[in-house]
Amino acid sequence: MLKARFSILWKRNNGVWQISHHHSSLEPI
Repeated sequence: MLKARFSILWKRNNGVWQISHHHSSLEPI
């Protein structure tokens, strides 16, 4: 079964925390 899941990853750039949305269904694991 292939389920489209949205994983939220926090990234810190230059001391600033940003939320990066990655599609696990599109990106290879």
